Amino acid sequence: KSLRFAKTVTVDYGNWSEIVAHADDGKTVVIDDPEDVAVLVKIFSNMKSDNGSDCGYYTYQITFEGNGKREVLYPAGDSCDTVYTELDAFYIMGRESQVTLASIF
Repeated sequence: KSLRFAKTVTVDYGNWSEIVAHADDGKTVVIDDPEDVAVLVKIFSNMKSDNGSDCGYYTYQITFEGNGKREVLYPAGDSCDTVYTELDAFYIMGRESQVTLASIF
């Protein structure tokens, strides 16, 4: 999965989740700092395919945009380290990436 096209990353928080426990419902944050975008692109570009799980998706979504492209990902909002895409695919980001993601958010 390549997200290298991304120039901005938008995080839309829906409901409370463990990984982003400090998030407010309904909050939208745009990340456009090139260093932060690069870290997020790296996290989500290094994921491995998965068969899916019963984790809590849709608590928040991450949208990568740039160069006329757009991709939306739904990381699990509970303790799972998986991600669901709007193309009905599942990926594993790994615990280390999950911790890095939480520290950025």
